[in-house]
Amino acid sequence: MDSISSETLKSIRTSANLSQDELATRLRIGAFLIKKVEEGNIPISHIPDEARQGWINLSKGEPKSLLTKIKKNTTPLFSIFLLAGLYLVAVTSFIGTFDLSADFEPGSNADKVGILILFIAAIINRNYKDLFLSIVILIIFKIAAELVYSVLYGDYISAVQTSPDTFVKVDTGYDVLIYIFSIITYFLCKKERCRIIFLSSLLLAISLEVYWTITQVDAPKIAWYMYNGSQCLLILALLKVKHRKLNNFKGKYKVYDMVIKKYMELYQYLILFMILEYVLRYEFNLNIRLIYDGYLLFSTIYFFSFLLSIIYYRFRIEKLHS
Repeated sequence: MDSISSETLKSIRTSANLSQDELATRLRIGAFLIKKVEEGNIPISHIPDEARQGWINLSKGEPKSLLTKIKKNTTPLFSIFLLAGLYLVAVTSFIGTFDLSADFEPGSNADKVGILILFIAAIINRNYKDLFLSIVILIIFKIAAELVYSVLYGDYISAVQTSPDTFVKVDTGYDVLIYIFSIITYFLCKKERCRIIFLSSLLLAISLEVYWTITQVDAPKIAWYMYNGSQCLLILALLKVKHRKLNNFKGKYKVYDMVIKKYMELYQYLILFMILEYVLRYEFNLNIRLIYDGYLLFSTIYFFSFLLSIIYYRFRIEKLHS
């Protein structure tokens, strides 16, 4: 099998009327590997066994078995319809969370439903390595956010629920940990385009924390938003690493990665405006809650957009292969 020449492999691909990118998508490997093999720079043995066999089998034409054809045509459709079903479940689960009159939202069941839906989406798309890794990255950070929120701010949540009209400083030590984590994140991700916005939010938040501590003000928990901003930066950095490893920085980001990337960058602006809004409310007594009330809505739109991008990607891929 390894003795097949690069010219023969290229001929098999062109005979199947596939571009390098289309073949890479079908074999679920990077397009740069296809190019390297066809140029003779690396042997075909460097490609995973399943992908290698799939490339060679292109010369044999499509399977003749009726059962195989039925399975080939129905399995992708089932996956797409299952993803669409998950989207509807997400919509119905999130609708009940919107209570814009509430002063505090102590973590809704919709967040846990969102994590479960991502787990199912990862299983459905486990054969699409690039997409699978993107979903796994989001799952890891969503679980981390749930744990940090409950462990660090559990007492704070209880205090606010007891006295919803008063902001209470329960333990500033946790806030310090968040800010240390944010500073480390900035230096780890200082090549990201939105790092300046993140740094502006970080400096403003630390300055406010110091000022409110000196003046002994019962201040809001703005450190939590810096944790969210840190997560966004780390996700952007990991997406870049994934793109480099799988695609050698060649080609554009996939549609689902573009959705993640754009929203992670927009989050940095949202967090900065959120902190500025707190300044207006607590220092100038202006009852402005536009960003505060819209934060959950923005997060939900992002989640739905990501799910839709997965459905679009899978539909486009299956249409390409049909």
